[in-house]
Amino acid sequence: MRKTLLTSVCIALMSLSVQAQTKISFEASEGYNLGDINGQQGWTYWGETIDPNTGMVTTASSTDGSRSLHFISNEYEEVAGVEKTVTAFDKTQFSFDFKFDGLMGSDYTMAVWDTDYEPVAAFRVNYMDGNVSILNAETLEDTTLNLTPNTWYNFKMVVDMTARTTQYFVNNVSYGIKAVSAPVTGFNVIDFYYDDYGTGFTVDNIKIEDAANLSTKAVATADNFYVYPNPTADFVQIKTDGKINSVEVFDLSGKLVLKDASGNSQINLSGLKAGGYLLQANTSKGILTKKIMKK
Repeated sequence: MRKTLLTSVCIALMSLSVQAQTKISFEASEGYNLGDINGQQGWTYWGETIDPNTGMVTTASSTDGSRSLHFISNEYEEVAGVEKTVTAFDKTQFSFDFKFDGLMGSDYTMAVWDTDYEPVAAFRVNYMDGNVSILNAETLEDTTLNLTPNTWYNFKMVVDMTARTTQYFVNNVSYGIKAVSAPVTGFNVIDFYYDDYGTGFTVDNIKIEDAANLSTKAVATADNFYVYPNPTADFVQIKTDGKINSVEVFDLSGKLVLKDASGNSQINLSGLKAGGYLLQANTSKGILTKKIMKK
């Protein structure tokens, strides 16, 4: 499944203020040594062409602490990478900082798998123009975002296994809510890989967090986010302390079905079919999401 995807495309809940989180910055305090990542803290190479010292814990560049993981190219032109089994949640926020070495070289994929290596969610960076694509069920879809080489970007995906959706962000800008495919059983393995065409990549500041706690905290601190009536036959009213910049509505497959950039708090849903949707309000306080029902 990995090759197809590439080419087709510490836990605590003591209170709401304490969030379950795994954080990886490849620091000595986390048990990492400088040098080959293979075998350290559960990270393992995969792919037949990886040489020793392909993935190196290094001090050359970082965004958190003094270290990061740098993956060089061996120019084997084969798909290979490094993965780690993790503990996740019903709703998991997975984020990391990422940069790549150059264009016209390798494609890069940052993915999540279940235990059977069915794809849960993924970002992919295209070798030609740096375009970012995101996984919708089992298909990668292009976004409008092109990345610049040798520049750090923060990637984030929020995987909701109950709603079976993933919301994708780069530098805190949302690029949509997409579906998790039917065969997927859970969020189990994180994976960074490329097709090794002459350029490599660097990763730092990996976080795996309980998004249910993060969401609870966000709503509590700000911003009284309400959407009503819900269910509705036609209009909904949005109440939030932040200024509304735009509103997007997605069906449960992740398809954008309505966009309103007026800034109004009242949104007309009369043109939508009956069923469930995800309403995303882009506000001055951040991005807020609510599940709504259309009668």
